[in-house]
Amino acid sequence: MSDTVVIPSGRDKQADFGKYQFISDLGEGAMGKVCKCFDPDFHRMVAIKTIHKSLLNDVSADEFRERFRNEMRAVGKFAHPNIVSVFDAGEKDGCPYFVMEYVDGLELKHMLDAKTPFSIEQSLSIIKGVLRGLSSVHKSGITHRDLKPANIFISNTDGLPKIADFGIAKLDNSDMTQIGTVIGSPKYMSPEQCIGEPVDARADLFAIGIILYELLTGTYCFMGDSTSAISQKIINVEITPPSKLNSNIPRYFDQILKKALAKRADDRFQDAIEFLNALDAAGKNYKEKTKHKSLGWLGGGVAASLIAAALFYVLLPDFGASDKSVVSNASVSDVSDSGDVPANREDLKTLDGAVEREFDTTQEKVNVRSLTPEKSAKLAKLFKVAETYKRIGRLASPSGSNAFDAYKIVLSIDPNNKEALAGIREIEATLLEKARASIESGDTEQAVSLARTGQEIFPDSPGFNDILNRIENRND
Repeated sequence: MSDTVVIPSGRDKQADFGKYQFISDLGEGAMGKVCKCFDPDFHRMVAIKTIHKSLLNDVSADEFRERFRNEMRAVGKFAHPNIVSVFDAGEKDGCPYFVMEYVDGLELKHMLDAKTPFSIEQSLSIIKGVLRGLSSVHKSGITHRDLKPANIFISNTDGLPKIADFGIAKLDNSDMTQIGTVIGSPKYMSPEQCIGEPVDARADLFAIGIILYELLTGTYCFMGDSTSAISQKIINVEITPPSKLNSNIPRYFDQILKKALAKRADDRFQDAIEFLNALDAAGKNYKEKTKHKSLGWLGGGVAASLIAAALFYVLLPDFGASDKSVVSNASVSDVSDSGDVPANREDLKTLDGAVEREFDTTQEKVNVRSLTPEKSAKLAKLFKVAETYKRIGRLASPSGSNAFDAYKIVLSIDPNNKEALAGIREIEATLLEKARASIESGDTEQAVSLARTGQEIFPDSPGFNDILNRIENRND
């Protein structure tokens, strides 16, 4: 979020929630609505969720209040980068509300509805982030029970997926009765949810399997003309292996999804970490095979940087008119002659081929002075991309859409480029500074995340190891 916050002069002050200044409505559902507000004490935007007053005027009022409090109790105990945080709670005009982290980003549902293409790496990155958040949730004895793309936000700031909406979460020690016998969104319910049986954390993992399938293939796996038809398929019909829908998906993903979407809970992954470990192994296998294929047609020194960037198509936010001319819905390798980003993958191939032709495998370096003016212009545009990513905080993630990767592509063309080398040193210093500041502010999760990122891309830098050791010693 920018340091400058503009509060609309004509805003409805009657809509304020105590000190929280109402800015706009963000969304509304059957149970309540969410508003965007400004917290003057901490100078930040927040999201405030409140229950519809009409739901508190009938015989179900106590149940709705309990469900609302249930969500506050469920989420309020977490401080995890993959879970939307809860900061505060209160009551206005007899209606309870709670104050949450405002996520500047997009619902995963909107990205899927827009047919945004997701690479295998992107799909894994999103699902692994969600599984990390779920692992924390499940260890605390909570089952979400309504995981779906509409409840997963992708942050524009750092690309992290964040789980939201614990409205029907089940706490292990809760004896709250439920409204009806089936709780959850029909398309993402587990077989046991569909027939009204008791559920546990493995129902959440079934929902994650459906979402992963949708990310990889662009297709929902239990299509039906009605809720009943969808439920019957969830209960009885095996999925079509994703590799049959997309030949680029390795067959070992078929096995992972078969296990994730097993009809019997005992046949699935038994916890989020088991699912996460399976995806880690599959991701490493895929990356290794992709790397080996690339080396067959592209010089090894260039391949690692180009392929890592070219495979990622990350949906970026609109950064304002000044930034739209620099970065679009593309990765840092997407630089063309006529514009800032190519329109499609064929343009990417053209660029990669141009770099390949200019890379002399008999030499250790490529001299930028030997490049054509057009290629020098490409370097200049890569620097513009890097600067934009630095301004919005994308220093080293998400993969393929960050300043570090932009500089690495420059160095794959001109290994001695001083500006790129200086940019990488600046990223290292900034990550160290942010990690140390996070420790001082008590945000250990963020410090660990930053330190591990730095450790991965700067393995020879002792600073990141020192930070992780410092955190570990604190916890002992």
